[in-house]
Amino acid sequence: MAGTRASHQTEEHEATARDSRQRFTRIVAIIVALENYRRPSNGDALPSVAFAHADADAMCETVREIFKDMPSGDVIVETIKDADASLIAVRDQLSYTIRNLSEDDLFIFYYAGHGFHGSGGNRLSTYDTNRSNVGGTSLQMREDLLEPLAESECRQALVFVDACAEQFREVVESRDVIANLEVEEVEEFLDSGWYLGVFLSCSPGEKSYPAAKLGHGIWTHFLLEALSGQAERALTRDRWLTDGGLRDYLRQEVPRFITRETSIRGTQTPQAIVSGTNTFRIHHAPRAPAVPADAALAGIRLRNQSEYLEGIETGAIRQLDGFQRGFHTVPTQLSDSADNWCHRMLTARIAEELQELYQNARAALGVRRRDLRKEEEEGAGDLDTPAFRYIIESGQNPEDPAEYYIRRRLELRQGWASHRDAIDELFRNEFQLLVVEFESMDDTFDDLVDRLEDICDEQGGGVEDDDRHKRVSYRRDGVTFTFDLRKKRLEISFGQSGALQLVDAAQKFQLGIGRSSPMLAAPAPTDASPARLKRGRG
Repeated sequence: MAGTRASHQTEEHEATARDSRQRFTRIVAIIVALENYRRPSNGDALPSVAFAHADADAMCETVREIFKDMPSGDVIVETIKDADASLIAVRDQLSYTIRNLSEDDLFIFYYAGHGFHGSGGNRLSTYDTNRSNVGGTSLQMREDLLEPLAESECRQALVFVDACAEQFREVVESRDVIANLEVEEVEEFLDSGWYLGVFLSCSPGEKSYPAAKLGHGIWTHFLLEALSGQAERALTRDRWLTDGGLRDYLRQEVPRFITRETSIRGTQTPQAIVSGTNTFRIHHAPRAPAVPADAALAGIRLRNQSEYLEGIETGAIRQLDGFQRGFHTVPTQLSDSADNWCHRMLTARIAEELQELYQNARAALGVRRRDLRKEEEEGAGDLDTPAFRYIIESGQNPEDPAEYYIRRRLELRQGWASHRDAIDELFRNEFQLLVVEFESMDDTFDDLVDRLEDICDEQGGGVEDDDRHKRVSYRRDGVTFTFDLRKKRLEISFGQSGALQLVDAAQKFQLGIGRSSPMLAAPAPTDASPARLKRGRG
């Protein structure tokens, strides 16, 4: 009986979800972006609005993406920018569109630009808004948007406004002009006879900030993340984005980003004024297909520049040939002189090791002298062959001033697999890590930790992070991936040290590298979905 009841509840839930997903017969959206304003003959143009065009384009793509299962003719999106967004043009577009809405339509209005509370109430600037005639050249939210919506047949509408305002003055990094939008005006207007959600990017007295590292207004960036289903914390357990989930997510993430990722001194607290008899379901975000464990890290995008196997030997300086007890003193601090001293004492040993490898490589690879290149210097050297490049260097151990280190690196070249037996014979268990050095990473340290914790929740394992040194490790099933953002390297260890065992193990994992490598699996294809946003890339 229990199984039958559970099955019935599941079917009932799925039916409810299907009914909810089908309740919109059309999606009608108007997107307005004012990044640049007309310069009037009697003064200066309003300040430009950073990333307003990018915000509008991303909103357009996101609306189309999240409703892509509907017939394309039933998803109508009009984007109006700059010179096309004059007062007459925007007012006419709103009037015509709202007048033709039906009861089962979802209407979406998005605005990026300067807004303010002035003559007649809350206003949104248009392309021809000027300082000497604000009231006559700007859009009135109540008269041009809210009241026509209330009088229309449409019963479900969402309004998103990324704008704020103060007294007229030149601004550089904020969307402000005259006096702040008044939340009270919207609250007084709403009633429970229909659904309307008005989402504002900030609270009275605050500014709405852009972020160059996001390429968007900060509030719009997180709005797009939530709408596109990428923000798990904004969704219900059954993966619905509701008015409450969106409100709470924006109120949490926008201030958090400003605090942690910017040097902005001001605050920005998003507002949501919602009227409706029940919680409003905006969009259902299907769960992404389960990612195989070996591809879980592919979403962490790296611009890799080199890959190699690495082995490090350490030992006491007093044990080196050339150290004379009673004459030499063991260093107690790190110094250039101690580092150079280690170079000198290890020069002969490293030269002998390179020479031995040179002779063995000639025999194992079946090549002649002119096919190889060996170079030596004090305490270091390298050997180039058709199959690999071997680098060795030495010095004072940075972790312990009383010790030396010898670091050995092996870079495999294209076609190395045809020399597999020779490489295995030459190096065997000399290395402990496979290292990927990268020029940059799309994620910040905090975002990287978040990603790895999400992977841990889905795939199991454990995460350890050290924000002092910008290092974070993910461990699972005997494999450890350590990202060092300060040194710009990814270290991969598998609890084994065979040279080609490390390479074979690494090639089973799909990493988010941007350049192909003979030592790693091919780069993962880039997600070209327009709704896929990057967050916090530094």
